Amino acid sequence: MARIAASALVLALAAATPAAGFEFAAPPGSVQTGVSETALDTYALPTGPFSTLAAPVRRLEGAVTRSTWRSAQTFETTQGLLNHFRGQALGADFEILFECEARACGGFDFRFGTEVARPPEMEVNLSDFRFFSAVGREGRSEIYTTALVSRVGASDFVQTVVVTVPIAAPVTPPGPDPVADDAVEQLGAGELGTALSQNGYAVLEGVDFAAGSAQLAPGEASSIAALAALLAEEPALRVALVGHTDATGPLPSNITISRERAAAVRQRLIEVHDVDPARVRAEGVGYLAPRTSNTTAEGRRVNRRVEVVVLK
Repeated sequence: MARIAASALVLALAAATPAAGFEFAAPPGSVQTGVSETALDTYALPTGPFSTLAAPVRRLEGAVTRSTWRSAQTFETTQGLLNHFRGQALGADFEILFECEARACGGFDFRFGTEVARPPEMEVNLSDFRFFSAVGREGRSEIYTTALVSRVGASDFVQTVVVTVPIAAPVTPPGPDPVADDAVEQLGAGELGTALSQNGYAVLEGVDFAAGSAQLAPGEASSIAALAALLAEEPALRVALVGHTDATGPLPSNITISRERAAAVRQRLIEVHDVDPARVRAEGVGYLAPRTSNTTAEGRRVNRRVEVVVLK
């Protein structure tokens, strides 16, 4: 039965050809520089700006059309160019999921953490690009769309992605099961829960490390106990612990130490607070995301830390 159901799903996805779904109309006078139509593919649809580790995405599987265009400056600004596509989506009763401009998107990190066609098909000016993602419905399919626009020199560049997902097909994010949005909004455990609800991440205050060490300081940091209490209150909650270092030494060794710091906190949660290991991941980014300047001893101490990130 499982094999039959899987075969039926593949046939349903193959039947939902890209041409059968929503299509964007290109700006006047534009030249199409690339197009790809795939009956069954995956696409990571951005739903928010780049934060500590990555931009949040919704993992989609279905028929995918990727298109790129280049044109002269038909619109006065890139906002006007984006509105050309945004208006088409709204006119087809799509709901905007996320919209941003260069810096608010996350700048360099968003651009290079998001699927973008290579030059010359698509070029992106990091100081002048705009993006939106949206969702609509057509028959028994959900239609997801994105548009990325940018101005480089005298030319405007556009990339659109349209994903047709049969209603029966699951849309699942990568990794552990996500926390439902309403659960995140209602996180408890005091200030830590409030910070995670508002920002999606929080520093585990009081969790200190000596330079070059992944050894937890003696005694129990109240923030670790608060996180354990939060995990007990919210059984669906999954988190990543992200270790950080100061800027002393080479990056590879700092990434190793930072990961070991996160692993030390994870082990404390498991051994002392009986937290399910499957609910907590340990990662490390070295000195790539400082909390403050590394030019002083105090700044370096502050940067040696562990943060907790809600997995969505």
